[in-house]
Amino acid sequence: MAAVVACAVAAALAILHSEGPAPIMTPFYSAEIEGPAFLLECQNSTQQPRAVWDYLYDHAWRLDGVLVDPGGVGGSIGNASPIAPNGMFRSVMVLHPSGPFSSSTRGLGPEMYGRDIHATLTPGRHTVAFRCAGAWSQDVEFYWFPGRQ
Repeated sequence: MAAVVACAVAAALAILHSEGPAPIMTPFYSAEIEGPAFLLECQNSTQQPRAVWDYLYDHAWRLDGVLVDPGGVGGSIGNASPIAPNGMFRSVMVLHPSGPFSSSTRGLGPEMYGRDIHATLTPGRHTVAFRCAGAWSQDVEFYWFPGRQ
């Protein structure tokens, strides 16, 4: 009987904490950005508006299949509008292979956010994935070759 109750509780918790649709990640290019960048799009699959901070604080990422400490979240989002039900949260994730760096994601426009991340990258092939709203994007493959130093 205890096993049946435990299974029922586990199933209920899984439903309550179920992930939404998988985030979509697309390579992002801009003359303003130095380093690999990706547009992360996360859908609000709930029936309630969600604060932008819900998405910013939930970020985690994997580089070459290894979970990387996401570190803190900083910056200002001003009077950001909540993400409406079925609406999209969009953030440009920039990997900076060497430090120090300054924010390269300023001025992306309304309803577009950015996150600058220090990443240790060796020359060659890599994969990256980001978590948003409890769900992981697919791994995206990219190649990194630093310019002449």
